[in-house]
Amino acid sequence: MILKTDRYEGRRQAQSLVLKLLRENNDVNSAEAFNKYLLSSSRSCLSSLLNLFKQSQSLFYTSRDVDKKISLEATNLLWLLDVLRDRRAAEEFALMWANQQKLANLHVKSKTPDRDLISLITIRLLVGIGNGEILPAKKTKQLLLLTWFRPLLDDYSSLRQYRSIDPKEAEENIERAILELIPEDQLSILFTWYECFLKKGDSYPDLRKAFEGWCRGSFGKRPTLSLSRNK
Repeated sequence: MILKTDRYEGRRQAQSLVLKLLRENNDVNSAEAFNKYLLSSSRSCLSSLLNLFKQSQSLFYTSRDVDKKISLEATNLLWLLDVLRDRRAAEEFALMWANQQKLANLHVKSKTPDRDLISLITIRLLVGIGNGEILPAKKTKQLLLLTWFRPLLDDYSSLRQYRSIDPKEAEENIERAILELIPEDQLSILFTWYECFLKKGDSYPDLRKAFEGWCRGSFGKRPTLSLSRNK
């Protein structure tokens, strides 16, 4: 019921109440069962979100209703992730999100107004991983960046408007995740970022420390090229 209602304020209050009750419930058996329910709900929301993005790019797409449903499903996923992270059970969610290559490709082409909510999920995952609240396998972290880094770059200027995001914390955790990749993947991701950063630095995350770290690891010295943000 909480995931289906489109009344924002009522949904927000109900979600806060559920989270409070869950924190007060210490029963191990019911906790495990509810974690499975949360993950099942996450899969359902992801499937719905993928179908909605496909609809939004149809030649016959004119419906604002689809945009509204995309926003609802993305908000649901953010809440489900927050609950799972709070319960230290978000590793499988991270793997599911990292495997959404089709959704990421559709997202890059999308013009839906709330597309930045999708990248907000990626940011929440990266911060949770960096803070030790989510402990996915190394391959999951690698796939997460390879799948969602470009959409994250495209949405970053909008993401900074969210009060729930600390840009410095977000950038530090993005950098940390990048520097854990193998050198070849670091190169691919950092040069994708660098090309964007040169054009309009203020619209993109400041990943200069990661870039310099990669250069030191690859060449034994800091880069001499300019990385100043454009004004």
